[in-house]
Amino acid sequence: MHYVIKGINDKQENKTILYGCKNLFEFKEKLKVYEVIKSDYAKSKGGFDKTKARYDSNPRFNSFDKLKPKREHDDRFNSKNESAYKVKSSGGFERMKYNNFESRKSKFCFNCGDPNHISRFCVHKDKGFECGAFEHKASECDKTNPKPEVATLDVKFKPRLDNKVTIEDISVNSLIDTGSQATLLRKSVFDKLNMCKLYPLNLSLSGFGKCKVNPLGYFKGNIKIDDFKCNVDICVVENNVMSYDVIVGMNVLLQGETVINEDGIVIKEKFQRMEEVDSLSVLPIDVTSNEVELNIGPDVPNIFKDKVQQSILSYVPHKTKTTDAELNILVKSNEPISHQPRRLPFSEKKIVQTQVAEWLEQGIVEPCSSEYSSPVVIVRKKDGTQRVCIDYRRLNKVVVKDRFPLPLIEDILDRLQGSRVFSTIDLKNPFFHVDVNKDSRKYTSFVTHEGQYQFLKVPFGLCNSPAVFQGYINTIFRPLINDGIVLPYLDDIIILSSSFEEGIERVERVLSIASEYGLEINFNKSHFLKKGIEFLGHVIEDGKIFPSTLKTKAVLNFPEPANLKQIHSFCDSPDIFESLSQNTPLLPDH
Repeated sequence: MHYVIKGINDKQENKTILYGCKNLFEFKEKLKVYEVIKSDYAKSKGGFDKTKARYDSNPRFNSFDKLKPKREHDDRFNSKNESAYKVKSSGGFERMKYNNFESRKSKFCFNCGDPNHISRFCVHKDKGFECGAFEHKASECDKTNPKPEVATLDVKFKPRLDNKVTIEDISVNSLIDTGSQATLLRKSVFDKLNMCKLYPLNLSLSGFGKCKVNPLGYFKGNIKIDDFKCNVDICVVENNVMSYDVIVGMNVLLQGETVINEDGIVIKEKFQRMEEVDSLSVLPIDVTSNEVELNIGPDVPNIFKDKVQQSILSYVPHKTKTTDAELNILVKSNEPISHQPRRLPFSEKKIVQTQVAEWLEQGIVEPCSSEYSSPVVIVRKKDGTQRVCIDYRRLNKVVVKDRFPLPLIEDILDRLQGSRVFSTIDLKNPFFHVDVNKDSRKYTSFVTHEGQYQFLKVPFGLCNSPAVFQGYINTIFRPLINDGIVLPYLDDIIILSSSFEEGIERVERVLSIASEYGLEINFNKSHFLKKGIEFLGHVIEDGKIFPSTLKTKAVLNFPEPANLKQIHSFCDSPDIFESLSQNTPLLPDH
Protein backbone atom coordinates (compact mmCIF):
# COMPACT_ATOMS: atom_id res chain seq x y z
CA MET A 1 0.00 0.00 0.00
CA HIS A 2 2.83 2.37 0.81
CA TYR A 3 4.39 1.41 -2.48
CA VAL A 4 1.20 2.33 -4.42
CA ILE A 5 0.76 5.65 -2.60
CA LYS A 6 4.30 6.68 -3.50
CA GLY A 7 3.49 6.07 -7.18
CA ILE A 8 0.48 8.41 -7.30
CA ASN A 9 1.52 11.65 -9.00
CA ASP A 10 0.07 14.16 -6.59
CA LYS A 11 1.10 16.38 -3.73
CA GLN A 12 1.94 14.61 -0.50
CA GLU A 13 -0.65 16.55 1.52
CA ASN A 14 -3.38 15.47 -0.91
CA LYS A 15 -2.43 11.81 -0.43
CA THR A 16 -2.61 11.95 3.37
CA ILE A 17 -6.08 10.40 3.31
CA LEU A 18 -4.64 7.17 1.89
CA TYR A 19 -2.44 6.40 4.89
CA GLY A 20 -3.35 4.39 7.99
CA CYS A 21 -5.00 1.42 6.27
CA LYS A 22 -4.85 -1.92 8.07
CA ASN A 23 -5.83 -4.09 5.10
CA LEU A 24 -6.47 -3.95 1.35
CA PHE A 25 -10.22 -3.49 1.80
CA GLU A 26 -9.73 -0.25 3.76
CA PHE A 27 -7.13 0.87 1.25
CA LYS A 28 -9.58 0.31 -1.61
CA GLU A 29 -12.29 2.34 0.13
CA LYS A 30 -9.89 5.21 0.76
CA LEU A 31 -8.82 5.12 -2.89
CA LYS A 32 -12.47 5.57 -3.89
CA VAL A 33 -12.82 8.54 -1.55
CA TYR A 34 -9.59 9.96 -2.90
CA GLU A 35 -10.92 9.56 -6.47
CA VAL A 36 -14.15 11.40 -5.62
CA ILE A 37 -12.25 14.26 -3.98
CA LYS A 38 -9.94 14.65 -6.95
CA SER A 39 -12.86 14.44 -9.38
CA ASP A 40 -14.85 17.11 -7.55
CA TYR A 41 -11.78 19.28 -7.37
CA ALA A 42 -11.19 18.90 -11.11
CA LYS A 43 -14.82 19.77 -11.92
CA SER A 44 -14.67 22.84 -9.71
CA LYS A 45 -11.57 23.97 -11.61
CA GLY A 46 -13.18 23.12 -14.91
CA GLY A 47 -10.48 20.68 -15.98
CA PHE A 48 -9.75 17.00 -16.18
CA ASP A 49 -8.17 15.13 -13.29
CA LYS A 50 -5.11 13.38 -14.61
CA THR A 51 -4.64 11.49 -11.38
CA LYS A 52 -8.08 9.97 -11.71
CA ALA A 53 -7.42 9.07 -15.31
CA ARG A 54 -4.16 7.42 -14.34
CA TYR A 55 -5.88 5.58 -11.54
CA ASP A 56 -8.65 4.36 -13.85
CA SER A 57 -6.19 3.35 -16.55
CA ASN A 58 -3.89 1.39 -14.30
CA PRO A 59 -4.78 -2.30 -13.87
CA ARG A 60 -2.73 -2.42 -10.66
CA PHE A 61 -5.21 -0.12 -8.92
CA ASN A 62 -8.23 -1.90 -10.30
CA SER A 63 -6.96 -5.24 -9.04
CA PHE A 64 -8.55 -4.24 -5.75
CA ASP A 65 -11.96 -3.72 -7.37
CA LYS A 66 -14.59 -6.37 -7.72
CA LEU A 67 -15.01 -7.90 -11.15
CA LYS A 68 -17.33 -5.69 -13.17
CA PRO A 69 -18.29 -5.32 -16.84
CA LYS A 70 -16.57 -3.01 -19.23
CA ARG A 71 -17.47 0.64 -19.01
CA GLU A 72 -17.55 2.71 -22.16
CA HIS A 73 -15.50 5.53 -20.71
CA ASP A 74 -12.75 3.19 -19.46
CA ASP A 75 -9.73 3.95 -21.64
CA ARG A 76 -8.07 0.64 -20.81
CA PHE A 77 -10.08 -0.95 -23.63
CA ASN A 78 -9.29 0.02 -27.19
CA SER A 79 -9.16 -1.54 -30.58
CA LYS A 80 -5.80 -3.10 -29.91
CA ASN A 81 -6.78 -4.61 -26.61
CA GLU A 82 -9.52 -7.12 -26.26
CA SER A 83 -12.00 -6.68 -23.49
CA ALA A 84 -10.58 -7.40 -20.07
CA TYR A 85 -13.74 -9.24 -19.13
CA LYS A 86 -15.94 -11.76 -20.83
CA VAL A 87 -19.31 -13.09 -19.81
CA LYS A 88 -19.34 -16.59 -18.37
CA SER A 89 -21.92 -19.08 -19.50
CA SER A 90 -23.05 -19.47 -15.93
CA GLY A 91 -23.38 -15.75 -15.38
CA GLY A 92 -21.02 -13.18 -13.97
CA PHE A 93 -17.72 -12.02 -15.37
CA GLU A 94 -14.33 -13.62 -15.78
CA ARG A 95 -11.08 -11.66 -15.77
CA MET A 96 -8.99 -12.02 -18.95
CA LYS A 97 -5.26 -11.60 -19.19
CA TYR A 98 -3.86 -8.34 -20.49
CA ASN A 99 -1.67 -9.03 -23.46
CA ASN A 100 -0.38 -5.58 -24.27
CA PHE A 101 0.80 -3.26 -21.50
CA GLU A 102 2.74 -1.18 -24.02
CA SER A 103 -0.51 0.05 -25.62
CA ARG A 104 -1.42 2.22 -22.65
CA LYS A 105 -1.50 5.94 -23.41
CA SER A 106 0.67 6.87 -20.46
CA LYS A 107 3.45 4.99 -18.76
CA PHE A 108 4.57 5.68 -15.27
CA CYS A 109 6.96 3.82 -12.95
CA PHE A 110 5.64 3.77 -9.42
CA ASN A 111 9.10 2.89 -8.14
CA CYS A 112 11.39 5.60 -9.58
CA GLY A 113 8.87 7.92 -11.29
CA ASP A 114 10.28 7.50 -14.81
CA PRO A 115 7.47 7.87 -17.47
CA ASN A 116 9.36 5.75 -20.02
CA HIS A 117 8.77 2.41 -18.31
CA ILE A 118 6.59 0.74 -15.74
CA SER A 119 7.75 -0.55 -12.36
CA ARG A 120 7.78 -4.11 -13.65
CA PHE A 121 10.79 -3.27 -15.86
CA CYS A 122 12.43 -0.84 -13.41
CA VAL A 123 16.15 -1.40 -12.88
CA HIS A 124 15.92 0.20 -9.44
CA LYS A 125 14.14 -2.69 -7.79
CA ASP A 126 14.50 -1.65 -4.17
CA LYS A 127 13.55 1.75 -2.92
CA GLY A 128 13.60 2.99 0.63
CA PHE A 129 10.27 4.72 1.18
CA GLU A 130 11.55 6.46 4.31
CA CYS A 131 14.55 8.20 2.75
CA GLY A 132 13.67 7.95 -0.98
CA ALA A 133 17.00 6.39 -1.95
CA PHE A 134 17.36 3.30 -4.15
CA GLU A 135 19.15 -0.04 -3.81
CA HIS A 136 17.74 -0.79 -0.37
CA LYS A 137 14.46 -1.29 1.47
CA ALA A 138 13.04 0.83 4.28
CA SER A 139 13.84 -1.89 6.82
CA GLU A 140 17.50 -1.78 5.72
CA CYS A 141 17.84 2.01 5.75
CA ASP A 142 20.78 3.26 7.78
CA LYS A 143 19.19 6.67 8.28
CA THR A 144 15.94 5.48 9.80
CA ASN A 145 17.41 2.38 11.44
CA PRO A 146 20.85 3.38 12.68
CA LYS A 147 23.03 0.51 13.71
CA PRO A 148 23.88 0.55 17.43
CA GLU A 149 27.43 1.18 18.37
CA VAL A 150 29.04 -1.92 19.84
CA ALA A 151 32.05 -1.59 22.07
CA THR A 152 34.48 -4.48 22.01
CA LEU A 153 36.70 -5.50 24.86
CA ASP A 154 39.71 -7.74 24.46
CA VAL A 155 40.29 -10.08 27.38
CA LYS A 156 43.38 -12.14 27.97
CA PHE A 157 41.50 -14.93 29.78
CA LYS A 158 39.65 -16.98 27.17
CA PRO A 159 38.94 -20.48 28.50
CA ARG A 160 37.51 -23.01 26.11
CA LEU A 161 33.96 -23.84 27.07
CA ASP A 162 33.60 -26.71 24.61
CA ASN A 163 34.54 -30.23 25.46
CA LYS A 164 34.24 -33.83 24.34
CA VAL A 165 31.27 -35.54 25.97
CA THR A 166 30.24 -39.18 25.86
CA ILE A 167 26.50 -39.88 25.94
CA GLU A 168 25.89 -43.60 26.37
CA ASP A 169 28.57 -44.89 23.95
CA ILE A 170 28.76 -41.98 21.50
CA SER A 171 31.37 -39.21 21.74
CA VAL A 172 30.14 -35.78 20.59
CA ASN A 173 31.15 -32.12 20.75
CA SER A 174 29.51 -30.14 23.51
CA LEU A 175 29.22 -26.64 24.90
CA ILE A 176 29.43 -26.16 28.67
CA ASP A 177 26.73 -23.58 29.42
CA THR A 178 26.37 -22.41 33.02
CA GLY A 179 23.38 -20.31 31.98
CA SER A 180 21.33 -23.28 30.80
CA GLN A 181 19.19 -25.11 33.35
CA ALA A 182 18.73 -28.12 31.08
CA THR A 183 21.01 -30.33 29.00
CA LEU A 184 20.08 -30.31 25.30
CA LEU A 185 20.84 -32.85 22.57
CA ARG A 186 20.36 -32.64 18.80
CA LYS A 187 17.88 -35.09 17.30
CA SER A 188 20.45 -36.48 14.85
CA VAL A 189 22.61 -37.60 17.78
CA PHE A 190 19.62 -39.06 19.64
CA ASP A 191 18.76 -41.20 16.60
CA LYS A 192 22.21 -42.80 16.85
CA LEU A 193 21.73 -43.78 20.50
CA ASN A 194 19.10 -46.43 19.73
CA MET A 195 17.09 -45.31 22.74
CA CYS A 196 13.61 -46.78 23.08
CA LYS A 197 11.52 -43.61 23.06
CA LEU A 198 11.20 -40.00 24.13
CA TYR A 199 9.01 -38.95 27.02
CA PRO A 200 6.72 -35.97 26.29
CA LEU A 201 7.77 -32.61 27.69
CA ASN A 202 5.13 -29.90 27.95
CA LEU A 203 7.31 -26.83 28.29
CA SER A 204 9.18 -24.31 26.17
CA LEU A 205 12.86 -23.44 26.32
CA SER A 206 13.78 -19.77 26.03
CA GLY A 207 17.24 -18.41 25.39
CA PHE A 208 19.04 -15.41 23.96
CA GLY A 209 16.66 -12.89 22.43
CA LYS A 210 13.71 -14.53 24.20
CA CYS A 211 13.42 -17.06 21.38
CA LYS A 212 11.32 -20.03 22.42
CA VAL A 213 12.02 -23.62 21.39
CA ASN A 214 9.67 -26.54 21.95
CA PRO A 215 11.72 -29.68 22.70
CA LEU A 216 10.75 -32.95 21.06
CA GLY A 217 10.90 -34.73 24.43
CA TYR A 218 13.38 -35.97 27.00
CA PHE A 219 15.07 -39.20 28.11
CA LYS A 220 17.27 -40.31 30.98
CA GLY A 221 20.80 -40.93 29.78
CA ASN A 222 24.31 -41.51 31.08
CA ILE A 223 26.71 -38.68 30.35
CA LYS A 224 30.49 -38.71 30.84
CA ILE A 225 32.78 -35.69 30.84
CA ASP A 226 36.45 -36.54 31.43
CA ASP A 227 36.34 -38.79 34.52
CA PHE A 228 32.96 -37.51 35.71
CA LYS A 229 29.83 -39.62 35.16
CA CYS A 230 26.18 -38.97 35.97
CA ASN A 231 22.65 -39.89 34.92
CA VAL A 232 20.40 -36.95 34.04
CA ASP A 233 17.36 -35.94 32.02
CA ILE A 234 18.37 -34.81 28.52
CA CYS A 235 16.05 -32.75 26.30
CA VAL A 236 16.06 -33.48 22.56
CA VAL A 237 15.64 -30.56 20.11
CA GLU A 238 15.69 -30.12 16.35
CA ASN A 239 19.08 -30.01 14.61
CA ASN A 240 18.75 -26.40 13.47
CA VAL A 241 18.26 -25.09 17.01
CA MET A 242 21.95 -25.19 17.98
CA SER A 243 25.32 -25.67 16.32
CA TYR A 244 26.74 -27.99 19.00
CA ASP A 245 25.68 -31.61 19.32
CA VAL A 246 25.16 -31.18 23.07
CA ILE A 247 24.72 -28.25 25.44
CA VAL A 248 25.64 -29.34 28.95
CA GLY A 249 23.50 -27.45 31.48
CA MET A 250 23.44 -26.92 35.21
CA ASN A 251 21.57 -30.16 35.92
CA VAL A 252 24.87 -31.88 35.07
CA LEU A 253 27.30 -29.32 36.48
CA LEU A 254 25.63 -29.26 39.91
CA GLN A 255 26.18 -33.00 40.32
CA GLY A 256 29.93 -32.60 40.09
CA GLU A 257 32.64 -30.19 41.11
CA THR A 258 33.17 -27.70 38.27
CA VAL A 259 36.45 -25.79 38.01
CA ILE A 260 37.05 -23.03 35.42
CA ASN A 261 40.66 -22.10 34.75
CA GLU A 262 42.85 -20.90 31.89
CA ASP A 263 42.79 -24.33 30.26
CA GLY A 264 38.99 -24.47 30.16
CA ILE A 265 36.46 -26.34 32.28
CA VAL A 266 37.22 -29.39 34.38
CA ILE A 267 34.45 -31.45 35.98
CA LYS A 268 35.21 -34.08 38.59
CA GLU A 269 33.40 -36.13 41.17
CA LYS A 270 31.84 -34.01 43.90
CA PHE A 271 32.80 -36.34 46.72
CA GLN A 272 36.33 -37.08 45.62
CA ARG A 273 38.35 -37.80 48.76
CA MET A 274 41.99 -38.06 47.78
CA GLU A 275 43.99 -36.22 45.14
CA GLU A 276 47.57 -36.74 44.10
CA VAL A 277 49.35 -33.41 43.80
CA ASP A 278 53.16 -33.40 43.43
CA SER A 279 53.43 -36.84 45.08
CA LEU A 280 51.59 -35.59 48.16
CA SER A 281 48.25 -36.94 49.31
CA VAL A 282 45.87 -34.08 49.96
CA LEU A 283 42.53 -34.50 51.68
CA PRO A 284 40.20 -31.78 50.39
CA ILE A 285 37.91 -30.37 53.06
CA ASP A 286 34.65 -28.69 52.11
CA VAL A 287 33.91 -25.92 54.58
CA THR A 288 30.16 -25.36 54.69
CA SER A 289 28.07 -23.20 56.92
CA ASN A 290 25.56 -25.17 58.98
CA GLU A 291 24.50 -22.15 60.95
CA VAL A 292 21.33 -22.76 62.92
CA GLU A 293 18.97 -19.94 63.73
CA LEU A 294 18.40 -20.34 67.47
CA ASN A 295 15.14 -19.10 68.96
CA ILE A 296 16.20 -18.12 72.48
CA GLY A 297 14.10 -15.85 74.68
CA PRO A 298 15.05 -12.15 74.55
CA ASP A 299 15.09 -11.87 78.36
CA VAL A 300 17.66 -14.63 78.86
CA PRO A 301 21.00 -13.38 80.32
CA ASN A 302 24.03 -13.85 78.07
CA ILE A 303 25.62 -16.42 80.39
CA PHE A 304 22.57 -18.67 80.01
CA LYS A 305 22.38 -18.03 76.26
CA ASP A 306 25.95 -19.23 75.83
CA LYS A 307 25.18 -22.47 77.69
CA VAL A 308 22.11 -23.14 75.56
CA GLN A 309 24.00 -22.44 72.33
CA GLN A 310 26.81 -24.74 73.39
CA SER A 311 24.37 -27.56 74.17
CA ILE A 312 22.56 -27.13 70.86
CA LEU A 313 25.65 -26.82 68.64
CA SER A 314 27.25 -29.86 70.26
CA TYR A 315 24.15 -32.02 69.79
CA VAL A 316 24.78 -35.18 67.75
CA PRO A 317 22.23 -38.05 67.51
CA HIS A 318 24.43 -41.06 68.39
CA LYS A 319 21.59 -43.62 68.79
CA THR A 320 23.13 -45.94 71.33
CA LYS A 321 19.72 -47.10 72.61
CA THR A 322 16.61 -48.43 70.90
CA THR A 323 13.04 -49.31 71.82
CA ASP A 324 10.76 -52.19 70.92
CA ALA A 325 8.30 -49.87 69.21
CA GLU A 326 7.43 -50.77 65.62
CA LEU A 327 4.44 -50.50 63.33
CA ASN A 328 2.34 -53.66 62.97
CA ILE A 329 -0.52 -53.52 60.47
CA LEU A 330 -3.55 -55.82 60.67
CA VAL A 331 -6.24 -55.72 57.99
CA LYS A 332 -9.89 -56.76 58.22
CA SER A 333 -9.98 -58.26 54.72
CA ASN A 334 -7.55 -60.35 52.73
CA GLU A 335 -8.51 -58.64 49.48
CA PRO A 336 -5.55 -56.46 48.39
CA ILE A 337 -5.97 -52.71 48.03
CA SER A 338 -4.31 -51.56 44.82
CA HIS A 339 -4.28 -48.38 42.79
CA GLN A 340 -2.70 -47.33 39.51
CA PRO A 341 -0.18 -44.45 39.51
CA ARG A 342 -1.85 -41.09 39.17
CA ARG A 343 -0.99 -38.81 36.30
CA LEU A 344 1.06 -35.88 37.52
CA PRO A 345 2.37 -32.75 35.78
CA PHE A 346 5.99 -32.85 34.72
CA SER A 347 7.02 -30.47 37.52
CA GLU A 348 5.39 -32.69 40.16
CA LYS A 349 6.93 -35.80 38.62
CA LYS A 350 10.33 -34.25 39.23
CA ILE A 351 9.41 -33.62 42.88
CA VAL A 352 8.29 -37.24 43.34
CA GLN A 353 11.39 -38.54 41.58
CA THR A 354 13.71 -36.45 43.78
CA GLN A 355 11.90 -37.40 47.00
CA VAL A 356 11.90 -41.13 46.26
CA ALA A 357 15.61 -41.02 45.39
CA GLU A 358 16.28 -39.29 48.72
CA TRP A 359 14.24 -41.87 50.64
CA LEU A 360 16.11 -44.70 48.93
CA GLU A 361 19.44 -43.18 49.86
CA GLN A 362 18.39 -42.67 53.50
CA GLY A 363 16.96 -46.18 53.85
CA ILE A 364 13.38 -44.97 54.32
CA VAL A 365 11.91 -47.01 51.44
CA GLU A 366 12.92 -49.94 49.25
CA PRO A 367 11.71 -51.33 45.90
CA CYS A 368 9.06 -54.03 46.15
CA SER A 369 6.48 -56.07 44.26
CA SER A 370 3.61 -56.06 46.76
CA GLU A 371 0.01 -56.82 45.82
CA TYR A 372 -0.93 -53.68 47.77
CA SER A 373 -0.31 -50.25 46.26
CA SER A 374 -1.41 -46.70 47.05
CA PRO A 375 -0.93 -43.58 44.89
CA VAL A 376 1.23 -40.56 45.72
CA VAL A 377 -0.12 -37.03 46.11
CA ILE A 378 1.60 -33.65 46.30
CA VAL A 379 0.55 -31.52 49.29
CA ARG A 380 1.44 -27.84 49.66
CA LYS A 381 2.72 -26.92 53.14
CA LYS A 382 2.15 -23.66 55.01
CA ASP A 383 5.50 -22.22 53.89
CA GLY A 384 4.60 -22.77 50.22
CA THR A 385 6.86 -25.78 49.66
CA GLN A 386 5.48 -29.07 48.39
CA ARG A 387 5.58 -32.42 50.19
CA VAL A 388 5.18 -35.91 48.76
CA CYS A 389 2.53 -37.90 50.65
CA ILE A 390 0.88 -41.28 50.15
CA ASP A 391 -2.89 -41.49 49.77
CA TYR A 392 -3.73 -44.32 52.21
CA ARG A 393 -7.46 -43.53 52.45
CA ARG A 394 -8.61 -46.83 50.93
CA LEU A 395 -6.13 -48.81 53.02
CA ASN A 396 -7.12 -46.99 56.24
CA LYS A 397 -10.69 -48.26 55.86
CA VAL A 398 -9.59 -51.90 56.26
CA VAL A 399 -6.78 -51.43 58.81
CA VAL A 400 -7.46 -52.40 62.43
CA LYS A 401 -7.00 -49.21 64.46
CA ASP A 402 -4.26 -48.93 67.08
CA ARG A 403 -5.95 -47.78 70.30
CA PHE A 404 -2.91 -46.26 72.01
CA PRO A 405 -4.30 -43.00 73.47
CA LEU A 406 -3.03 -39.59 72.46
CA PRO A 407 -2.72 -37.05 75.31
CA LEU A 408 -5.74 -34.81 75.79
CA ILE A 409 -4.95 -31.20 75.01
CA GLU A 410 -6.99 -30.03 78.01
CA ASP A 411 -4.91 -32.23 80.35
CA ILE A 412 -1.68 -30.82 78.94
CA LEU A 413 -2.93 -27.24 79.37
CA ASP A 414 -3.88 -28.00 82.99
CA ARG A 415 -0.28 -28.99 83.74
CA LEU A 416 1.18 -25.75 82.31
CA GLN A 417 -0.15 -23.48 85.04
CA GLY A 418 2.79 -23.58 87.44
CA SER A 419 5.55 -22.96 84.87
CA ARG A 420 7.05 -19.61 83.87
CA VAL A 421 9.86 -20.60 81.47
CA PHE A 422 9.20 -22.89 78.53
CA SER A 423 11.20 -24.65 75.83
CA THR A 424 9.77 -26.60 72.90
CA ILE A 425 11.59 -29.10 70.71
CA ASP A 426 10.41 -29.95 67.21
CA LEU A 427 11.48 -33.29 65.73
CA LYS A 428 12.51 -33.61 62.09
CA ASN A 429 10.54 -36.25 60.12
CA PRO A 430 9.25 -37.71 63.41
CA PHE A 431 7.53 -40.84 62.08
CA PHE A 432 10.71 -41.97 60.29
CA HIS A 433 12.28 -42.70 63.69
CA VAL A 434 10.10 -45.82 64.07
CA ASP A 435 10.58 -49.04 62.07
CA VAL A 436 7.85 -50.91 60.22
CA ASN A 437 7.47 -54.60 61.03
CA LYS A 438 8.87 -56.75 58.23
CA ASP A 439 5.56 -58.55 57.67
CA SER A 440 3.65 -55.25 57.53
CA ARG A 441 5.83 -53.46 54.97
CA LYS A 442 3.83 -54.78 52.02
CA TYR A 443 0.79 -52.79 53.18
CA THR A 444 2.73 -49.51 52.99
CA SER A 445 3.52 -50.03 49.30
CA PHE A 446 3.02 -47.09 46.94
CA VAL A 447 3.40 -46.63 43.19
CA THR A 448 4.86 -43.79 41.11
CA HIS A 449 5.52 -43.30 37.41
CA GLU A 450 8.92 -44.96 37.97
CA GLY A 451 8.06 -48.03 40.01
CA GLN A 452 6.74 -49.56 43.25
CA TYR A 453 8.23 -49.08 46.72
CA GLN A 454 7.44 -49.92 50.35
CA PHE A 455 8.35 -48.14 53.58
CA LEU A 456 10.94 -49.38 56.06
CA LYS A 457 10.00 -46.55 58.43
CA VAL A 458 6.56 -45.43 59.57
CA PRO A 459 4.98 -43.32 56.78
CA PHE A 460 2.81 -40.23 57.04
CA GLY A 461 -0.87 -40.64 56.18
CA LEU A 462 -1.39 -44.09 57.70
CA CYS A 463 -4.12 -44.12 60.35
CA ASN A 464 -1.97 -45.91 62.98
CA SER A 465 1.18 -43.81 62.51
CA PRO A 466 0.35 -41.14 65.17
CA ALA A 467 -0.52 -43.72 67.84
CA VAL A 468 2.63 -45.79 67.21
CA PHE A 469 4.86 -42.72 67.33
CA GLN A 470 3.20 -41.41 70.51
CA GLY A 471 3.95 -44.72 72.23
CA TYR A 472 7.54 -44.54 70.94
CA ILE A 473 8.15 -41.00 72.24
CA ASN A 474 6.48 -41.79 75.59
CA THR A 475 8.81 -44.77 76.05
CA ILE A 476 11.89 -42.60 75.46
CA PHE A 477 10.93 -39.78 77.84
CA ARG A 478 8.98 -41.85 80.41
CA PRO A 479 11.16 -40.83 83.42
CA LEU A 480 10.94 -37.12 82.52
CA ILE A 481 7.20 -37.35 81.92
CA ASN A 482 6.67 -38.90 85.35
CA ASP A 483 8.74 -36.10 86.95
CA GLY A 484 6.64 -33.41 85.24
CA ILE A 485 9.59 -32.11 83.20
CA VAL A 486 8.39 -33.02 79.70
CA LEU A 487 4.97 -33.01 78.05
CA PRO A 488 5.17 -34.71 74.62
CA TYR A 489 2.42 -34.51 72.04
CA LEU A 490 3.47 -36.33 68.85
CA ASP A 491 6.47 -34.44 67.42
CA ASP A 492 6.08 -31.42 69.77
CA ILE A 493 7.90 -31.74 73.08
CA ILE A 494 7.47 -29.02 75.71
CA ILE A 495 9.94 -28.64 78.59
CA LEU A 496 8.59 -26.98 81.75
CA SER A 497 10.66 -24.96 84.23
CA SER A 498 10.25 -22.18 86.75
CA SER A 499 13.50 -20.28 86.06
CA PHE A 500 16.21 -19.86 83.42
CA GLU A 501 18.74 -21.86 85.41
CA GLU A 502 16.33 -24.75 85.89
CA GLY A 503 15.32 -24.49 82.24
CA ILE A 504 18.94 -24.92 81.04
CA GLU A 505 19.45 -27.97 83.24
CA ARG A 506 16.27 -29.61 81.94
CA VAL A 507 17.04 -28.78 78.29
CA GLU A 508 20.42 -30.49 78.66
CA ARG A 509 18.76 -33.62 80.14
CA VAL A 510 16.25 -33.78 77.28
CA LEU A 511 18.95 -33.32 74.61
CA SER A 512 21.09 -36.01 76.24
CA ILE A 513 18.27 -38.57 76.14
CA ALA A 514 17.31 -37.56 72.58
CA SER A 515 20.90 -38.07 71.45
CA GLU A 516 21.02 -41.59 72.94
CA TYR A 517 17.94 -42.61 70.92
CA GLY A 518 19.09 -40.85 67.74
CA LEU A 519 16.29 -38.28 67.50
CA GLU A 520 16.70 -35.76 64.67
CA ILE A 521 15.79 -32.28 65.95
CA ASN A 522 14.73 -29.31 63.84
CA PHE A 523 16.38 -26.51 65.83
CA ASN A 524 15.09 -23.82 63.45
CA LYS A 525 11.55 -24.55 64.67
CA SER A 526 12.49 -25.14 68.32
CA HIS A 527 12.28 -22.50 71.07
CA PHE A 528 14.32 -22.22 74.27
CA LEU A 529 13.90 -20.41 77.59
CA LYS A 530 10.95 -18.25 76.64
CA LYS A 531 8.41 -16.76 79.00
CA GLY A 532 5.70 -17.05 76.39
CA ILE A 533 5.37 -19.69 73.69
CA GLU A 534 2.77 -21.05 71.29
CA PHE A 535 1.94 -24.70 71.84
CA LEU A 536 -0.88 -26.79 70.35
CA GLY A 537 -2.73 -23.71 69.08
CA HIS A 538 -2.52 -21.82 72.38
CA VAL A 539 -0.27 -19.08 73.74
CA ILE A 540 1.16 -19.70 77.22
CA GLU A 541 2.53 -16.64 79.03
CA ASP A 542 2.82 -15.56 82.69
CA GLY A 543 0.81 -18.54 83.92
CA LYS A 544 -2.09 -17.71 81.59
CA ILE A 545 -3.19 -19.49 78.46
CA PHE A 546 -4.78 -17.74 75.49
CA PRO A 547 -5.81 -19.03 72.09
CA SER A 548 -3.32 -18.23 69.35
CA THR A 549 -3.87 -15.44 66.84
CA LEU A 550 -4.96 -17.93 64.19
CA LYS A 551 -7.63 -19.26 66.55
CA THR A 552 -9.14 -15.83 67.20
CA LYS A 553 -8.74 -14.44 63.69
CA ALA A 554 -12.18 -15.62 62.58
CA VAL A 555 -13.86 -14.09 65.65
CA LEU A 556 -12.02 -10.77 65.39
CA ASN A 557 -12.96 -10.49 61.71
CA PHE A 558 -16.58 -11.49 62.33
CA PRO A 559 -18.81 -8.99 60.45
CA GLU A 560 -20.98 -6.66 62.48
CA PRO A 561 -24.57 -8.00 62.65
CA ALA A 562 -26.92 -5.98 60.45
CA ASN A 563 -30.26 -7.56 61.35
CA LEU A 564 -32.00 -9.56 64.07
CA LYS A 565 -31.24 -12.92 62.47
CA GLN A 566 -27.50 -12.18 62.35
CA ILE A 567 -27.58 -11.05 66.00
CA HIS A 568 -29.16 -14.37 67.01
CA SER A 569 -26.53 -16.23 64.99
CA PHE A 570 -23.76 -14.28 66.71
CA CYS A 571 -25.14 -14.94 70.19
CA ASP A 572 -25.91 -18.65 69.72
CA SER A 573 -22.57 -19.81 71.15
CA PRO A 574 -21.44 -17.30 73.81
CA ASP A 575 -19.28 -19.87 75.60
CA ILE A 576 -17.22 -20.44 72.47
CA PHE A 577 -16.70 -16.73 71.91
CA GLU A 578 -15.75 -16.29 75.54
CA SER A 579 -13.14 -19.05 75.31
CA LEU A 580 -11.75 -17.58 72.11
CA SER A 581 -11.49 -14.03 73.44
CA GLN A 582 -7.91 -12.89 73.93
CA ASN A 583 -9.03 -10.74 76.83
CA THR A 584 -10.32 -13.76 78.80
CA PRO A 585 -7.74 -16.38 79.86
CA LEU A 586 -8.67 -20.03 79.55
CA LEU A 587 -7.12 -20.78 82.93
CA PRO A 588 -7.08 -18.51 85.98
CA ASP A 589 -3.82 -17.17 87.36
CA HIS A 590 -3.33 -19.01 90.66
